Amino acid sequence: MTAKLLQLPPPDEKFSNLWDSLQDWRTTDPVPVAITQNLPALRDSAKAALEPAQPQEMAVFLELMQQTAAALRWPALAQGAARIYVVALGDVPADLLALALTRLQRDWKWARMPSPADVREAIADELGTRKLRLTRLRTVEIFGRR
Repeated sequence: MTAKLLQLPPPDEKFSNLWDSLQDWRTTDPVPVAITQNLPALRDSAKAALEPAQPQEMAVFLELMQQTAAALRWPALAQGAARIYVVALGDVPADLLALALTRLQRDWKWARMPSPADVREAIADELGTRKLRLTRLRTVEIFGRR
């Protein structure tokens, strides 16, 4: 059950070419027809990609972090520290928590538990890309009406 909750989903290839064209789009350019035709679906996809982890998924993430810490003999989280992780990572989608866990297990070099900031750093590019996509879609909605 724990592995299933934090599985990485397959990449969404459906809109990959549209995301690429959106990346190059400027407000002075006409909105590509393919973007206009797919705007509601693109917006839904972008919002879904930013949906925060559910409490159960966050609990699984923290449990897997604790198991990793025990296996690698890192000091365990202090009493009540889990709440700090929940608050600091409360906006992170579950699939990005899974990606962060994978990266931290593979690349972490220090003999301590990664902090919430370390977790964010491990997935900063992906989270930033997702936020940028939604921002660009909102910009397209505003400037596409002209």
